[in-house]
Amino acid sequence: MFLNRLSLLSLKTSSALRITRRGPDEKNLAIVDLPGLVRGDARNTEHQTAKTFVQHYMYNPRSIIML
Repeated sequence: MFLNRLSLLSLKTSSALRITRRGPDEKNLAIVDLPGLVRGDARNTEHQTAKTFVQHYMYNPRSIIML
């Protein structure tokens, strides 16, 4: 899973809420609430890590982004 592969140590919080519904007669559905990603005074590397984290979901054609 992407959340486990990405180093989240530099992010403000590494907690993401994930709700998954599965079943033989169900369509796969996962809801991921991304945490507050970076502080205002974050280093450039923290911003790049957050950008990579978010782009993983943005570039997935099966993702629906809700703000």
